[in-house]
Amino acid sequence: MKNFEIANNISVQPATFGPKHHFFGYYDKSPWDISGRYMLGLETDFIDRLPDSNDKATIGLIDLKKNNKFKKLGETKAWNWQQGCMLQWLPPGYNNQIIYNDLQNNKFVSVILNVKNKKKKILPLPIYAIHPNGKYALTLNFSRLCRTRRSYGYAGVPDIHCNETAPKKDGIFILNLRTGKYKLIISIDKLHNLNHVSSMENTDNWVNHIGFNRDGSRFCFFHRWQLKDETTYTRLLTSNLEGSDISLLADGGNYTHHYWRNSKNLLCWGCLPNRILRLRQNKIMTNKISKIAFKIYHHLLPNMKKKISNSGYIYFTDKTKKAEKLFDDEDGHCSFSPDGNWILTDSYPDKKNYRKLILYNFETKKKMLLGKFYSLPNKKYSENERWDWSEMRCDLHPRWNRDGTKVCIDSVHEGNRQMHIIDLKKCIKNNYKLL
Repeated sequence: MKNFEIANNISVQPATFGPKHHFFGYYDKSPWDISGRYMLGLETDFIDRLPDSNDKATIGLIDLKKNNKFKKLGETKAWNWQQGCMLQWLPPGYNNQIIYNDLQNNKFVSVILNVKNKKKKILPLPIYAIHPNGKYALTLNFSRLCRTRRSYGYAGVPDIHCNETAPKKDGIFILNLRTGKYKLIISIDKLHNLNHVSSMENTDNWVNHIGFNRDGSRFCFFHRWQLKDETTYTRLLTSNLEGSDISLLADGGNYTHHYWRNSKNLLCWGCLPNRILRLRQNKIMTNKISKIAFKIYHHLLPNMKKKISNSGYIYFTDKTKKAEKLFDDEDGHCSFSPDGNWILTDSYPDKKNYRKLILYNFETKKKMLLGKFYSLPNKKYSENERWDWSEMRCDLHPRWNRDGTKVCIDSVHEGNRQMHIIDLKKCIKNNYKLL
């Protein structure tokens, strides 16, 4: 059995090596510095359970010109398998300073570290998304996220708003990275009252997946709440930095991953307006019949689900009702190339436990398969449960380098969790004629 298949004209090379495990985190950040010589990564001793507040991940610098040597920069106790510790190079320079989250003195904080002189600055809140100018960050309550979506939050700090379904003093905060001052700009209570529907009541509401547009003038995010049928309802919204100009961009209930192409347009996997799925908004549809109906829906074949939900990669224009479905592939972690001409995404594992890496030409509307990667470290991980669908899974989370010529993925196809680099230079010269 091949552990991966790759298209012509491209190569896959390891960026990190065992016996320890290495990964970077989410798809919406680049591990490369501005020079392209250095990459950031995390190192762990295990991959078969969720981390707790006592588990440390090592933060390291990978020197691509010195045999990919992994140099320890520090440690963090605020991390997860999906998004790591929000480790990233600090803009706009992307060279000497990095930022990441940590757990210190029973509080989640963020740390700015100069990789050259090792000077540190501790900020009073963790970060989620960094403004392109490097002066501000948006963030949320990672303790609440740990309760509502364990694989995206951090363990170790109780949620002080755990008894509130839509708290007035929790939501999206803006943090000044220079002064450490912060304030709440959008409360969960405000979102709860925005186009309120009955299914929001008496259940946890929360925010997740915050992302700035290219010029930092607006950001997008998800408002989510738990339904009685044990599924999650999601809305896609955008806002200015003051939280005073909120636009409800999409209200179909099923949205997962997004990425801005420029200051006005963004891509998101989800569904176009759909009467059947929007019935989930109402409490009347949370009885036993609806639970059975939606369980049946979730077990339908992918093609049948697509027809019912009208789902795929949707291209939105901010503050308007304009929405265009580009292609109806499987859900994945999508991003635009630095020039905005290409969409890179992945897929969840198929029946044979392979994840796909996909490239889409925004101008020609053509989709190309870059490769397929085995999604289990070995077969023992599938004996008792689907590890590659669990909270410990290793999504590819493909990420561009700064000039759009290389891609980094996290993968377990060689038996442990490692970072890999895919070189697309030859494909660029051949206009991505791969297969």
